[in-house]
Amino acid sequence: MSGRPAFHLFGFPIHVRPGFVMFMVLIIAVNGGELGFWLAGSAASLTLLHELGHGFAARATGARAEISLDFLAGYASFVPVRPLKRWERAGISVAGPAVQIGVSLAVLFLMGVNPIDRHDVGASEAAIAIWWTGPVMGLFNLAPVLPLDGGHIVQAGVDRLFP
Repeated sequence: MSGRPAFHLFGFPIHVRPGFVMFMVLIIAVNGGELGFWLAGSAASLTLLHELGHGFAARATGARAEISLDFLAGYASFVPVRPLKRWERAGISVAGPAVQIGVSLAVLFLMGVNPIDRHDVGASEAAIAIWWTGPVMGLFNLAPVLPLDGGHIVQAGVDRLFP
């Protein structure tokens, strides 16, 4: 990874690219007011947590991982110390969305929001923002299309059929 990390968290170097900051400012500008700030804050927080999920899963295999937050996305890059099994590669891919969805659902429940009740979700800007940037984006990321995590999961499975 080029450049110096902005900070370290749990031993992971975290790179924050200017595009990530610009994207958060754009979210605020487009949505305005309270909703914009909640969307930017929850998107930034949940993106970082999502990438930490990948990082911890990669570390569990012995790999060294780094996290970058960039325009429209974050990504965890890792260098394995040995060839990874298919289930390990799939597990690393699943870990990010699992953390994102799990944490956001826990926050919604702690707020007293039922994430499958439209009226509960729409009751506050905070609930709307956390719902969209948490379970909705996390589930979208599991779509079986590269470069999304779901595409990497499918790729790990397809490797078994077509090595």
